[in-house]
Amino acid sequence: MKTQFKALETDAAASAKLGQQNQWLAVKAPDGLEGYTAAWLVSKTAPAAPTTPTSPVGAAVPVPSNPPVVKTTVDALKLRTMPDSTDATIIKMYPIGTELKALEPATEVKRKVGTVYEWLKVSDVQGKQGVVAAWYVSIVSLGAFGPEAVRQTAGPSFALGDEVPPLVARTTEDGVALRSAPYIAMGTLIARLPMDSELIALDPPDVAAAKLGQVGEWIHARDVRENEGYVAAWLLKECPEDPVPQSSPEDC
Repeated sequence: MKTQFKALETDAAASAKLGQQNQWLAVKAPDGLEGYTAAWLVSKTAPAAPTTPTSPVGAAVPVPSNPPVVKTTVDALKLRTMPDSTDATIIKMYPIGTELKALEPATEVKRKVGTVYEWLKVSDVQGKQGVVAAWYVSIVSLGAFGPEAVRQTAGPSFALGDEVPPLVARTTEDGVALRSAPYIAMGTLIARLPMDSELIALDPPDVAAAKLGQVGEWIHARDVRENEGYVAAWLLKECPEDPVPQSSPEDC
């Protein structure tokens, strides 16, 4: 077995002695003993390769800050606990046009969307996660997955125990603006939202509910892409918890 010693001399002095007959090198052994070893019988070791740091157990893992987004193309698309078309796996149903955040890489989203019997893992604006039939969604955007789009964070959660859950609102027109400040100006525009986009109100539920539909009022909210900003309250309505399905595909 090869024993490694720590040189007790400068790197330049130690390097000059290595491999030279009748030269002795001051070293420290792994057990802490110090002394001299024959320099002609030792060689310099390569530096240890850097190790990739690992996250401690329970730590937040990197997630995309701009994930792929898809939207439903049929009414009453079912969010399920697993890819199994039985009633027992249904979590909730979405109306046509609902935007969902994909929890898979963009390459998988492209491969699955529109393909029969492929299932896509998604999260809605409330943070509820599950799978949906990939053949009943279309791609809105594929987001960004480079290092610049990754941040250390945990996904949003609204599991608040006995607390009142936040209000979920839906846009009533196409192109509703999400703004960085509660006023209309070119510099405040963050994004344009399609009709029926869902938003989580970041104001207290009772405060947000009182503003809905009121001209001149603004609601602080977050969209499915996790963009935060302000939306004109007169262009929002409260999202019903369980939309009544008009016609739900049997295979979704």
